[in-house]
Amino acid sequence: MRHKLKGNKLSRNTGHRNSLLKNLSSALILNESIKTTLPKAKELKRYAEKIIHKAKTDSLHNRRLVISKIGSTDAYKKLFEDIGNRYKDRNGGYTRIIKIPSSSTQSKVKSFFRKGDGATMARIELVEETSPNQSQSSIPTDEKTSATSDTKNSDNNNSDDKK
Repeated sequence: MRHKLKGNKLSRNTGHRNSLLKNLSSALILNESIKTTLPKAKELKRYAEKIIHKAKTDSLHNRRLVISKIGSTDAYKKLFEDIGNRYKDRNGGYTRIIKIPSSSTQSKVKSFFRKGDGATMARIELVEETSPNQSQSSIPTDEKTSATSDTKNSDNNNSDDKK
């Protein structure tokens, strides 16, 4: 019975699965978007969200925890310097998974399966965090033009008809 066991084993033993998630998360952080199978993307989402959450607070302890999860590469530097600051005010939901159609299909019907083995393909990417200044529309607002026209110079002025 699998009581209280979360996650997918991905048909791999523990060491292979941990190595896979370490490499996928490192690639996700460096490239900010990767293409993989849907089950791997779902597992990577769980794994990467926890790492990004730790990177929001820059401390020696958090750096060592993240290095143990993704390895000592350039990925952890980018994670703490760029990505951690980008999601400082966000409370989760740092990644999104998008099913992508196969590029090899020539029919009009979209197929989300890989040609060789029929695996469902997906793209996992980091969500773009926009600052409040960027989210507002950049359309310049014109000064309000007065809706009322000048009645003194108007041709429709009825004050001259009282003669």
